[in-house]
Amino acid sequence: MLFKSSAVSSFGTGLMIYMIMVTTTTTIITTFEQIGAVAQLISTSQSHSNRSFDANLHRDVASSSSSEDGGECFEDRLEAIEVGRQCSRRCKKDVPCENARKQCLCDGLCGMSCLKPDLNCPELPKLEHGDYGPKSTRFNSRVQYQCESGYYLFGSRERLCQGDEDWSGTPAECLAEPQCRNPIRVNHARNPSDGIYQLGDKVDYSCYPGYQSRGNSEATCKLIKRNQLAWVWSGEPFRCIPKSCGDPGNIENGKRHGDSFIIASSVLYTCNEGFEMNGQARRYCQSDNQWSGQPPQCEPITCNPTDHLENGKINYAYPLTFNSTVEYSCDLGFRLIGPSKRRCGPERKLVGEVPVCSEIDCGELGPLDNGYIKGYSNRMGDKKEFTCREGMKFVGNHTESVCLETGQWSHPLPKCLAPCLVPRVQFAEKIFILKPEMIEQSLKGATLKVKSAEIGSLVNHESYIEILCQKDYEFEKMMNEHYLIQAPYCNNSTWSYEPRCKPASCRAAPPVPPNGRVRVASIEHGSKGFIYCLDGYRLKGNNTTNCIKGEWSKANSTCAEVYCSFPGYIEHGRVLLVGLTGMYDYKPYMKRITANRQIAFECDPGYRLNDGAPGGATCIDGQWKPDGLPSCIKE
Repeated sequence: MLFKSSAVSSFGTGLMIYMIMVTTTTTIITTFEQIGAVAQLISTSQSHSNRSFDANLHRDVASSSSSEDGGECFEDRLEAIEVGRQCSRRCKKDVPCENARKQCLCDGLCGMSCLKPDLNCPELPKLEHGDYGPKSTRFNSRVQYQCESGYYLFGSRERLCQGDEDWSGTPAECLAEPQCRNPIRVNHARNPSDGIYQLGDKVDYSCYPGYQSRGNSEATCKLIKRNQLAWVWSGEPFRCIPKSCGDPGNIENGKRHGDSFIIASSVLYTCNEGFEMNGQARRYCQSDNQWSGQPPQCEPITCNPTDHLENGKINYAYPLTFNSTVEYSCDLGFRLIGPSKRRCGPERKLVGEVPVCSEIDCGELGPLDNGYIKGYSNRMGDKKEFTCREGMKFVGNHTESVCLETGQWSHPLPKCLAPCLVPRVQFAEKIFILKPEMIEQSLKGATLKVKSAEIGSLVNHESYIEILCQKDYEFEKMMNEHYLIQAPYCNNSTWSYEPRCKPASCRAAPPVPPNGRVRVASIEHGSKGFIYCLDGYRLKGNNTTNCIKGEWSKANSTCAEVYCSFPGYIEHGRVLLVGLTGMYDYKPYMKRITANRQIAFECDPGYRLNDGAPGGATCIDGQWKPDGLPSCIKE
């Protein structure tokens, strides 16, 4: 990490100083580019595994200060990892952290991070022959070390409490003897051995093959100021810069992945879809600054259609390259089962199942009841002829069918429908047969001349049967699927339903007595009618009448008018009969009080009807309703 110090020094210009301090934990290198300036002491160790340095401290302090003042918080998490930092989750100032106990704070190289604002670092150990301050261990606290007179400071002069609850830099020591420990480590270079060096000792560096040296390869251990020692370059600091192998170039029909061309880097080549690689896919930049191997080549993928299509042909253009198609066709009389085209895929194989040419066979049409089929083969172009047996009706539009290239017959199987026998019907006087066209003529009002049919004779399919039944009987007809009354018809040797003569229905209304009614649920033979009287009348005689072969039986029933009798007298009151023009006293000699006539109750002066008593009554079915007389009580 390059750090430019602004400190003032008594050194002259032209010196580049690497300042180190010694600890037993980590090795850190930083460069201070200074014209007459002195840099902080940076520690280095023998393990060289983790890196931590005062520059990190300065960056952390600067970042924290700028964030607290509302400025920018600088972030370099890669560098933080290099120096051994452990960073928390990133955040933004205006977005709260998921954990409510954490806040978005600036944490040095880690940048804005979600941290507990009250976190603490471990208490620092006491410094023998020196001291540090302030003594705070809270987050973002910065302490400075100072040695007693006559002692030299080794380690970090300043340390910062970080978000990972650890101190930046390295522990400090105050030693009596000035010395340099562990020379500066330069990456990709042959470094001097670690150890203790005296003032004036010099060390040399050289780069590994494949790296180019920059700066002075010699550093000297010097005392640059009281209490401060450093490895000092007499010129530009030494570095080992990776050499470049140059752009390895692109490949035709492919892509190159990777833009770093320095030593130890590599590039990867891939081919476009439909091409395969010939050569090594990866090339490395070697220490001789040459790329390993040769650029690979992307060659077109080709397929070999080795499939054989029996009874068919395969058509394609040679060579059969990626995404090219193969077309399949079958010979006459065969049809293709499977895809008609297949594509050359990326695996050098044709994509999809291999089709086959199957002989076109329309299959059997099935048996023809009451007829026969002429023709035995079912292959394309073959013909079947249909014939019905004598007396059967041919139903269909075609007498033959041809097997088509689609594997289907040109016409369906017809039907040969058998005639029906004229049945023997009990109580039938005559039986007539009607053809379908005769039914249509009768619906148009035409007069038909039909002859009776003999029992046991044959009638054609779709013929209708009409029956003239004997006296007291009638021909029964049923509803079809369209809820229309329809006579039985012949359907392939079977009547649609059994023809029969049933006892006649009572189509006339049953006899009704005067002032009465008859309730009928059915007019079929054997059904009953129920007789009842109007209000004010009472039935005398049978209450039913029966339907017997078209006639209702006599019930000998009458409806006699009923009357209400005199209800009686009311003490201290009277009963009034309500008439058309008013009310008058109801006398016992008034006998013919008919239904729905009304009476009213009235008390003498000084008396009133008892509580809850009705004010009158109505004659209903020979009884006064409500029944009973009220009482008149004194007021």
